Amino acid sequence: MEIIMQIEKNKKQAIIGLMVMSGLAVLVFWLFINFEKYIPQELFKFRITIIVVLLALFIFAFSLLLKQIFSNKPSLILDDNGLTDNTGVLSVGFIPWENINGIKEAENSFKIKLLIILLKNPEEYISLPGKSMESSRRIQFKQFGSPVVISMKCIKIDIEKLKNIILEKINH
Repeated sequence: MEIIMQIEKNKKQAIIGLMVMSGLAVLVFWLFINFEKYIPQELFKFRITIIVVLLALFIFAFSLLLKQIFSNKPSLILDDNGLTDNTGVLSVGFIPWENINGIKEAENSFKIKLLIILLKNPEEYISLPGKSMESSRRIQFKQFGSPVVISMKCIKIDIEKLKNIILEKINH
């Protein structure tokens, strides 16, 4: 198996996200201290619940961002056998070239370029065993026509170059 290309993660986005999350954590802590002044009295009895939920969300987001920053695993690996997607939480792993029908370009609501990998058998990748993200992959499938959606913000490669390499491999 000859590796054609390994594409690294763009860690800049994760670092920016970590900084934003840190700012939000400070804001939540400040609200916690000054809860009585800024939060309506009706919500006061839910103070602990609100704090626990926000804390859980922050811990989850921080862990995802830290994992992305400190991971040395390539985001995308293209080899003779197929494409290995490790770009994010919804990544599906290895996809053989023969399972790929085509590709298309799209944008999300934040105007970020996306590369959509169109699959012959998308249901196989939506319901991967042992993965807890089936419902999110199903939503991606409904929105973009595939459970495999690669954000170009997350990887260090030009979209045209990546499209050309993938098209060359699936047309062989």
